Amino acid sequence: MSPGERPLSPDDSPDLGTAIIAMHYSDVARKLNQPILAEALSLGFLTPPEIQFLATVWELQIGPYAGRRYIGGYYPSGDGSIRPRDHEGKITFLPEDPFRLDTGHATFLGLEETIFKQLVGVARGGPRLARQVNRSEEIFPFYSGVSMLKDGSVLGQLDFFSPVERVAL
Repeated sequence: MSPGERPLSPDDSPDLGTAIIAMHYSDVARKLNQPILAEALSLGFLTPPEIQFLATVWELQIGPYAGRRYIGGYYPSGDGSIRPRDHEGKITFLPEDPFRLDTGHATFLGLEETIFKQLVGVARGGPRLARQVNRSEEIFPFYSGVSMLKDGSVLGQLDFFSPVERVAL
């Protein structure tokens, strides 16, 4: 019998759950351009403290969850032409030609800062810690252009997010 043809034993279940959690967040880390973190989660190897995970912390700027912090970045629109600019001490993203109305908006992708830090802990301490990664509290939809999931990920229009600092974890 192969493992897929028999029921899971109580000894197998936690390991399978841990692997599923690690693989899920490995995919998220890959999308966040964190290849070492993604591979550590996917393959279960430990990363030494000398390897730093450099990331940008962003804050949500609108709605009831304004101020919530995410590790992330953006994917540009089809034409890829946006420029960061400093406006009254905050970075904003404007299209190359602000008068054109036919250009798309960039899309922000992020993961709650606290969950990202827990994933770094899994990469440093081992796969068994994946079971301890917290889920985000229940989120209530507030705008159709922002998608917030219980795994801590967020997807939305770049205009709704602002970078606040660079970190090395």
